[in-house]
Amino acid sequence: MGEKIFEKMPFYNFINILLTGILFLAFVFFMKPSYFIDLMESIVGIGSVFMMIISAFLFAIAYEVGYLVFRIGGTIIEFLIVKFKIVYFYNDYEQLNKSRKDNPALYMLSREYAFARTQATEFLIFMIVIPFYYQFTYMFIFLVLAIICLLTARKHSKKIVDIIKPK
Repeated sequence: MGEKIFEKMPFYNFINILLTGILFLAFVFFMKPSYFIDLMESIVGIGSVFMMIISAFLFAIAYEVGYLVFRIGGTIIEFLIVKFKIVYFYNDYEQLNKSRKDNPALYMLSREYAFARTQATEFLIFMIVIPFYYQFTYMFIFLVLAIICLLTARKHSKKIVDIIKPK
């Protein structure tokens, strides 16, 4: 069963979603260190079997959070960056599928585009949440990181459209 999951979703995507979730949880722990301290104090007192179970549970939470960020990026952020022409877009699904057969690099570019969009989404979420913790300096840092990720997505989208669009 586990092998069939990885046939449908490449390991690369699994790791990217998991790392996005881990980064998100690290952000929460950074903003609320008491959550992290309480968690560590409760883990220290339990046995190694329970510690492994809790660790697996935390990885599952990180994956789910990362997947949620990935989906937000794929729906809301994708809609906005296409609508405001931040990224290049060529809406011909038939041509896309034909180009995938002719150019294997298109698959990697699509993954890199999705990863850059997901990271931009995560940094935008951080930027929105950060004022609630009165850490306004970080707002600017997250905005710059989001812009860098969006520019990366733009670069990848340009390459994708150049491959797909008939000459």
